[in-house]
Amino acid sequence: MPNRLNGANIHVDSAEVEATASQLNASMVDMLNPVRDRCNAAVTEMLNGHMRLPASTPALNDKYAEFTTLLNSLIENVGTFALQFRQMKDNLLEQDERSADFIRNGQ
Repeated sequence: MPNRLNGANIHVDSAEVEATASQLNASMVDMLNPVRDRCNAAVTEMLNGHMRLPASTPALNDKYAEFTTLLNSLIENVGTFALQFRQMKDNLLEQDERSADFIRNGQ
């Protein structure tokens, strides 16, 4: 497999990486979590009072619980993705500093 960095220019804009990671985190807090919570409340209210069927309601509750677990995992992964951006940026910049120190000091 060829080295994918051959001839590649590497550029890290710390401010843009931080802005993107912050935007992802903000979307989780400001948009995804509140919408999920409102939907959960609406579905719970519907299944507990507005649509009660002897066989279907328990099945719907079970399936909605599964869906909610998956949705919560997805939302949490938005934050994990933001953290990965930050860690990649930090690692690249730290490696750059270590390389520069080695070049200057031979260590």
